[in-house]
Parts: sequence; C-alpha cells; structure tokens
Amino acid sequence: MADDLALAPVARTDVVQTSNGPVRGNVEDGLAVFKGLRYGASPEGLQRFKPPQRPAPWSDPAVRSQASVPERTASSRRRRLTAAKIGS
Repeated sequence: MADDLALAPVARTDVVQTSNGPVRGNVEDGLAVFKGLRYGASPEGLQRFKPPQRPAPWSDPAVRSQASVPERTASSRRRRLTAAKIGS
C-alpha cells in the first residue's frame, strides 16, 4: 500500500540561459515546464504606480527551479469568487 503512495521522480530540464539568468524546469507530460519565474520586479514603494521594471538578474538556476507556482493570495481568491458570482 505504501508503494501506491510513492511519488514518481521529477524529471528536470537542462539549464536554460535567459536574459535574466539561468533557469531549470521540470518535464511534465513530455513538455519542459518552467514555473515560478519572475517576469518583472516587485512593484513596491515608489515603483508601485510606475511601468513594470525588469527583475534583478540572477546567477543560480536552483533558486528559480520551483516544482509549483506560489500559492494564490486571499485577494486573488476573492477576485475569482466575485467573478464567478457575476458570471452566474
């Protein structure tokens, strides 16, 4: 029974070089999947109402290798619930 619950090993992709730094992903259903990558700098402080900025470059691909995307916040859940109510 414990064998039925064992997780399959995760297949990793080769390291891929991007303009911001190296990334490594997972292979899912035969596709290379890269999750958790920053596409812009965090809009904090004086950047809050300015156009998006590039994220800071990185050099360690392991930092960007995430098995799943970050959890959704409570506010994103409220938006989805509100949209569902409006649509019904």
